[in-house]
Amino acid sequence: MKSWNEIRKAATAFSKRWKDAYDEKSQAQSFLKEFFAVFGVDTVVFNAFEHRVKFADGSQGYADCFWPGKILVEMKSRGRDLNAAYVQAMDYVRTLPPVEYPHIVVVSDFQHFHVYNLEKDNALTEFALKDLRKYVTLFGYMIGDDGGGAVATQDPVNRKAAEKMARLHDAMKIDFYLSSLDYQSFETPRACSVVREVDIPIFSGKGLLVEINPPIIGQPYGFGGDDIHLIVLTPRFEGVSLSLTHKWPCQVHILCSSIIANGEEFPDASSILHIAWGEISQPKRE
Repeated sequence: MKSWNEIRKAATAFSKRWKDAYDEKSQAQSFLKEFFAVFGVDTVVFNAFEHRVKFADGSQGYADCFWPGKILVEMKSRGRDLNAAYVQAMDYVRTLPPVEYPHIVVVSDFQHFHVYNLEKDNALTEFALKDLRKYVTLFGYMIGDDGGGAVATQDPVNRKAAEKMARLHDAMKIDFYLSSLDYQSFETPRACSVVREVDIPIFSGKGLLVEINPPIIGQPYGFGGDDIHLIVLTPRFEGVSLSLTHKWPCQVHILCSSIIANGEEFPDASSILHIAWGEISQPKRE
């Protein structure tokens, strides 16, 4: 087992090596493999990545990294909302049997870490990548040396924001879940709440404007740094109406627009972007 001095030295080298990392899709697994190596942990021993979880409605999602009883990590690209990532991570935790609940949940955009201690009422510690060496004892339980952890530096404003988002998520009226096995961005099911019915100039007929949670990263679709919170769904096949009772699951087109009109129609077809095909499934009712 590494000494704490060796771990701190490795943490410093890790921080310097990854100081320019930014992309979840291409860099997350390599980043995490080297993160665990700082502590002398080989991720091969616990089959860490893309851990599949099953939600109550029968749909499934994938946690970026999970070590049963130890840690669950959700990575995001640099600058993404880590409060939303925490909500997503806790959705995964709720699917686990109690014996597998992680000691901590970590969300990170490479340059920042939010560490939630589930055994201490989700106490939050935040730190920057460059300061990892100061906080390595937070992860001591992974090598059998808890040591009390570092002194938590909790930001009350950010903690309250995360808690507020979690409450909003819990209170959200979920009409159905949206996912897609054909598009990586939609592999993880997202909760959808119908806002209203809308007319679509293309994809003849009516569509549904829905609020989606967690939101979609907007950059790949030309939205810059803005996340997409509202999308439009239309039936993929003729003769199906999303506003009427239908068989579940239902195949849909996933559309977004740079203009969400206040009225019931989009101004013109040029504002509509088809981003994926998907499937909506009904949530299980208690």
